[in-house]
Amino acid sequence: MDNAQKAIMIGVGLFITIIIIAAVMLITGIGQDLLNQGTEKAGNMSSQLQQQEVAPYDNTDMSGSQVTSAVRKYYNDTTMIVYYQPAKSNEYVCSTIKSAGALTSVGTEDRVNIDADTNIIDNPDQMTLGDLTSASKENYISPTSHYQARLLTVNDTTIIGIVFTRK
Repeated sequence: MDNAQKAIMIGVGLFITIIIIAAVMLITGIGQDLLNQGTEKAGNMSSQLQQQEVAPYDNTDMSGSQVTSAVRKYYNDTTMIVYYQPAKSNEYVCSTIKSAGALTSVGTEDRVNIDADTNIIDNPDQMTLGDLTSASKENYISPTSHYQARLLTVNDTTIIGIVFTRK
């Protein structure tokens, strides 16, 4: 009888262990699903916030002082690229840490699109903020100038920057 009782106790212990492991696996699976849903929601919120942040620059007319403010806002931002035409040139100047190759001309479309093959590189020619407001500098932005702001996208999907074209 003693051996049978021990066998039953071992069987019950093994059964309880299996139930505990199954419960832990179930809770872990539920937690993983919740974590995935939370990550997806956070990604959606981040995307919506970026859309709201760049909405004022989506095919709008702006003054030179608004362009100067935008350049200052994104000057040290590694996720946004800002191009503009200074008062003394028709060439585009990149004012941010990163640049998308060389932007030579912009058409009349609502957004400026670049190919995914275009490399986002460090901008060795980043000008100083003092160049924006000093009329004697070549990268000067006249506060009374008028600009057309357009979003810079990769393959018409991902917004990576802003392009200001002088009117």
